[in-house]
Amino acid sequence: REAFDRFLRAYVTEFRFGAIDSDDFLRLCERELPGAAGKVDAGAWLDGPGLPASAPAVSARELEGVEAAAQAGGVPAAGVTAAWGPTEWELFLEALPRPYGECAGLDGAYALSQSRNYEVLVAWLGLALASRYDAVLPRVEEVLAKVGRMKYLRPLYGAMIARGGEPRARAAALFARVRESYHPIAQQVVEGLLKAVS
Repeated sequence: REAFDRFLRAYVTEFRFGAIDSDDFLRLCERELPGAAGKVDAGAWLDGPGLPASAPAVSARELEGVEAAAQAGGVPAAGVTAAWGPTEWELFLEALPRPYGECAGLDGAYALSQSRNYEVLVAWLGLALASRYDAVLPRVEEVLAKVGRMKYLRPLYGAMIARGGEPRARAAALFARVRESYHPIAQQVVEGLLKAVS
């Protein structure tokens, strides 16, 4: 622990208010913690694709439960979801197949369209749009008119535009109406999405 604390102090002292690259980091590591980079195969971690074979396998009982609920299909029982927070809901919604045939039942049981957590709400709306559950279109338009974060705009506009037909027409009309409330970069991105399928 003392050696690692020295390493952290040296890192902050040498590189504060500046930028470094991987080679700078490895030089400092070798100076302060000789041999440590070799023991953990730092080259594979820094330059290799994906996670190295030596990466520890991570598992979490909670995540396994969420994945099992998504794989089971249907609408999960209230007992299954009772302890879920926003993270579990988001992971569950993202793990469901597209299209998902139980959107009406899921929304009816858990009022996902009324969620106040935008991470959950956008994951839900994206799933619903991909599943052709058009009952969410007014809520999608409401969200797109209220928020300007690209994190939410891109997937929702993208899903509406990808659907074509009425959802795409509604996306174009909504964008024309609220365009000026978006940051110029967001305006360009949404315009690009609309032009890509024109």
